[in-house]
Amino acid sequence: MTDSFGNNSESSNHGGQSKLKMEVVCVIDLHLADDCLHSRKKAYEAINQACISANANCTYVQRKAKGGLALYMCNGLPDTARGGLSRNHDGISESLLFTLDLKFEKLDYGEVSVLEAFYNADVAIVDLSVQVQQRALSYHLGIRESFKMHQNILVCHNRNREVTYSLKKTCGNSMFVPYQPDENDFVVFLDIEHGLQSDVKSSLLIKIERMLKDFDIQSKAHMKEKFLADLRKARETSSGEELAKTLHNMRKRLDDPNILSADVVFNMLISLREVQVHARFTGDTESLNKAVEKLDYDAMVQLVSDLKTLPNSSKYIATSAIRHLYAFALNRRNKEGDREKALKEILAALNSQENQVPDMFGLCGRIYKDKFVESGHTDMESLKQAVHWYRKGFEIQPNEFAGINLATLLVIDGNDFSKSEELQHICMVLNKLIGKKGSLSSLTEYWDVATFFEICVLAEDFAKAIQAAECMFKLNAPPWHLKSTIGNISLINRFRKRPDDYKMPPEEEMFQWWLEYFMEAVEQNVEDAIRFP
Repeated sequence: MTDSFGNNSESSNHGGQSKLKMEVVCVIDLHLADDCLHSRKKAYEAINQACISANANCTYVQRKAKGGLALYMCNGLPDTARGGLSRNHDGISESLLFTLDLKFEKLDYGEVSVLEAFYNADVAIVDLSVQVQQRALSYHLGIRESFKMHQNILVCHNRNREVTYSLKKTCGNSMFVPYQPDENDFVVFLDIEHGLQSDVKSSLLIKIERMLKDFDIQSKAHMKEKFLADLRKARETSSGEELAKTLHNMRKRLDDPNILSADVVFNMLISLREVQVHARFTGDTESLNKAVEKLDYDAMVQLVSDLKTLPNSSKYIATSAIRHLYAFALNRRNKEGDREKALKEILAALNSQENQVPDMFGLCGRIYKDKFVESGHTDMESLKQAVHWYRKGFEIQPNEFAGINLATLLVIDGNDFSKSEELQHICMVLNKLIGKKGSLSSLTEYWDVATFFEICVLAEDFAKAIQAAECMFKLNAPPWHLKSTIGNISLINRFRKRPDDYKMPPEEEMFQWWLEYFMEAVEQNVEDAIRFP
């Protein structure tokens, strides 16, 4: 049985034999208010019941009311864990749901717990009813299949028979299950070849239940299971130098062919990516120096480089996810020639239609942006390319990462916020995305607050920028977070044009105080100082 998030490793006795429970992950949007929301909710109920009937543990990935997605686990929870959850969740009983409170708003950007749940589950049930989500979901399904995880069920609400049939043809050999409510609001499986069958034998619930029972739980060798379990334990119980040392020792175990596989390599890479000293700026210079960008990029690059020497290396490193992580690590390590290697890797990946997703575009934009900055802001071709790739990522799926970087680079390229319709549109979309997550004071994710901070600077709304700066200070983020944010702000200030007789208003003076404070926080050599606004 695979390791997946929330795995209880439960067993049930039948005639004295122990049977491991299947792990199912289900991705479905229950909050996008479109014309098939009701159908998706009914489908969710049917899938939930099918998992219970098939004696499967199920982890749900679904959109929350204020934006983003969340993981929920049903089945197999002790009564004490779920006893108080009997509220009604948008018309769906929560009696079998236990909120794990792990945000899944960036499946495309590699949040570790969510990636584990999705890639390691025995079965993935993915709803493709929302067209704008299809490209990204197909990308992650492709990654699952590259790991030989072929037990995937694609479900979709049938709006139009021709459109549904066209979607089915794009899904290849994956199991495709269209559905829709019948005249009695009973969700049924739609056989698009022969028409809608409304008798109970064709219910969506029974269809999914039968498919789950027909699946054999994908088995993995015990040594591989133990390695993945040890990897997860290392991430959960250690960090920084301690985690780096543990992963270095575990790296030696990959020489065993019983352990080495594409999904193990992927999990090892994302674990190495997470190696960072979670120090905070406290005036301790030595601690600060260790904290800034303490990520084990060299180990990531070396792992892939070593695997490339194997005769059958493609089976381990040819997946798009691993290519992305390899290019990411090369760019961040930034030894001589690394940027060009990273760019070559990511551009080759983008030649394939299946890899044209926001995180790939964003990484390509980031590499060109770094080349522009490293040139002393003289490499205008790299600036042009960075704008191009961030824009493509934002057009495919509007998101905070692509949007704020695109806006920053447009200002650097000479665009004036007050005169640029594109800049104003980007900031409006970003404000809406962040607004869905709650008020500024309620935000707990550093990158959400930092994005709002940068938007305010772009719009020259310094009063709100001050409020965001205060929230950033309270979140006490690691110095490398601040370094990324201050890098963008410094670029904006460097290229923003001011009249010769410009006089700072009081709000901008206070903003500059905060900016200087944050800049000192990321300096590698800083003396103790007391600062007053």
